Amino acid sequence: TGVALSIEECHDEQAWTAQKQAWLRGEGEMPDVLFKAHLSTLEEQELLDAGVLVDLAPYLEEYAPNLWKIFQARPEWLADVALPDGRIASLPALCGAERECVLWVNTAFLDALGLSTPNNIDEFTDMLRAMKNGDPNGNGKKDETPLNLCGPWEAKFLLHAFGIVADDYNLYMDENGKACFAPQQEDYRAFVEWLKMALDEGLISSDAFRTTQTARETASQLTNSSSSSSSSSKTPQTVGALISIAPYMQVRSTDTTNYTAITPLEANGRRAFRELIPAVSRGTFAVTSACTDIAEALKFVDYLYTEEGGRLINAGREGVDYSLQPDGSWKWNVDSDYTALSELLARSVIGGDGVTPGLEPAAFERNSEIAADNYSRRQIDAIRQYLVAPMPLTRAQSAADETRIAELQTALGTCVDTAIANFAMGITPLDDENWEAFQQQLRDEGVEEFLALWQAKLDAR
Repeated sequence: TGVALSIEECHDEQAWTAQKQAWLRGEGEMPDVLFKAHLSTLEEQELLDAGVLVDLAPYLEEYAPNLWKIFQARPEWLADVALPDGRIASLPALCGAERECVLWVNTAFLDALGLSTPNNIDEFTDMLRAMKNGDPNGNGKKDETPLNLCGPWEAKFLLHAFGIVADDYNLYMDENGKACFAPQQEDYRAFVEWLKMALDEGLISSDAFRTTQTARETASQLTNSSSSSSSSSKTPQTVGALISIAPYMQVRSTDTTNYTAITPLEANGRRAFRELIPAVSRGTFAVTSACTDIAEALKFVDYLYTEEGGRLINAGREGVDYSLQPDGSWKWNVDSDYTALSELLARSVIGGDGVTPGLEPAAFERNSEIAADNYSRRQIDAIRQYLVAPMPLTRAQSAADETRIAELQTALGTCVDTAIANFAMGITPLDDENWEAFQQQLRDEGVEEFLALWQAKLDAR
């Protein structure tokens, strides 16, 4: 674009927050733009109101035509970015085809057992029992793990099979626009009862609620790292189903194509799966009042909302960091050594997180040299129509409210996850008395205040 950048980086979250607060007080020199700005919705409004940031709404149509064209095609994305009064404090990261955490089933196991894909929780349970007892990997041993599961977070992706789709705050908005807390719903107990049954019968990993996610991922990486050897390729598969953004996160990459991302299990006449990552990630790029050429600043960032700009963000420079192949695919310009690729990613790839402004080039990302990744992305695309956002994007009402929400979330989230694990493992008997004690603990921890704060955010949309 012909725009030169002099970059000052901040790698410490607390220091970055302190810097933004200093600008709010009128202290310190400001740069022209904030790139990977990591602005909360409250910071957007405060910095804009204080004159630290420039309202970009009047400039986008003329000076950011690529982004404006996207917004015209997807007005709901523009609505998510803009403040209620129409002002735009920052520009987003956009991706209409993001990775999602879904339910994968080993279709090779289904074929061996003569089973079809399950449609509901009862059929899913029968499938897991067949995988446990039917020796689908054919080695004469009962070494299969029907459902590989690690902790309450993964487990809650099965809530859809009980008619509940909730976010990481255990929240969802009902058809009347009301904020609901999932563990208070009647069907939530059925979900927890299912987990206990599955653990008791050996249908899910025996260490499901005793092993951390980090430990499980480390073990998976060690397994994957050995997959290139001839001996490991002969090792029989043991995992029947899993919950992940891609099978190769938990099994050998060479086994990835044996797993299919299945449509959500039906519950109450509905099939819906939780959308993990929204298409719009706000607060990634802003222009400050110190900028003397807003047009040039927008010209620079607008390039990142093109196909070519998206490739630059995610893969670096064509011919330098990656190369297009005759068949239309692309490959990294490094040897197969993982360390070399890590160095390239660190040195040349702008993206790598969810706070980089621009548009992800979906088709390009699905045509890389990594066949297992292409397969996984396309599998998720096939069920994308079933993904729903439990809660719509909202904006902060005040700093005090956001602080209180965070405090309540810490307490309530811990309470819920601990209860799930204790009920599932039988540490706490799952009976009426103890379930009511759990509900009372939620009330004691402030669930009603929590819901009221979120309802205010919904009502302000």
